[in-house]
Amino acid sequence: TMINRLDGVSYHSVKSGKLRRYHDWKNFTDPFRVLAGAFEAKREIKKLRPDVCFSKGGFVAVPVVWGAWRAHVPILCHESDLTPGLANKLSARFATRIVTTFPECAEALGPKAEMVGTPMRPELFAGWTALYLSENGAYTPLSCEVRRIQDGFVYAVLGACRTADDAERYRNRDLFIDRAHAAPPEEGGEYIADLIGCEAVDENGITVGCLTDVLQYGPVDTWVFRTAQGTLMVPALLSVFPSVDVKNRRIAVVSDRLREVAVLDD
Repeated sequence: TMINRLDGVSYHSVKSGKLRRYHDWKNFTDPFRVLAGAFEAKREIKKLRPDVCFSKGGFVAVPVVWGAWRAHVPILCHESDLTPGLANKLSARFATRIVTTFPECAEALGPKAEMVGTPMRPELFAGWTALYLSENGAYTPLSCEVRRIQDGFVYAVLGACRTADDAERYRNRDLFIDRAHAAPPEEGGEYIADLIGCEAVDENGITVGCLTDVLQYGPVDTWVFRTAQGTLMVPALLSVFPSVDVKNRRIAVVSDRLREVAVLDD
């Protein structure tokens, strides 16, 4: 879940503001942060001269999309959810093309949108022979046969399902996989299940907070921490979190970089 250093890939931070749907005094100031971020993004994009700007949504994407539009760079947005998120709604008018996971979402986003599914690597599912249902604290095995992967969807037969009525029993149920059959994490990464509950500690030994969630809405995961001041959301970057010690439940934090990129929802 961490971004590794890659040849030819650089990280650039810009200002942004959270897009809230409820009353908060920051609703009056964050639009100015978004506008400032758009100008910063335009400046960086003009320096980098990319062929295309790719956005996966999320509040941090809006100023980048606006900046790319002002820099006359083509914009491709991807929406993974069934309904469009607020960030992609705001970005849609500036996008050259929008691709979605679900046809209902493409229809809602208009003529620029097209359903293409979610890109998936077949090897992620090669070891699937059984999944598990969680019931009353116990895990019940459920046979699984992956038939094909097409247009970003995995088509599998679960248990004794042979009809739509059989499949209906599993609607909205969480499925789990045996760790032995899970695809190994990328180099430098960890399983999300192992990260949850780890404490973030800075170079001065001060505890920043406890990791409660990992949001996977774009190319960079967002780590969500519970802190004394509120909910802290931080991009999972090596420059912010140089090391993770899952065994000792500890995440190292660079405090200066944390202050630059973190967003506090108090």
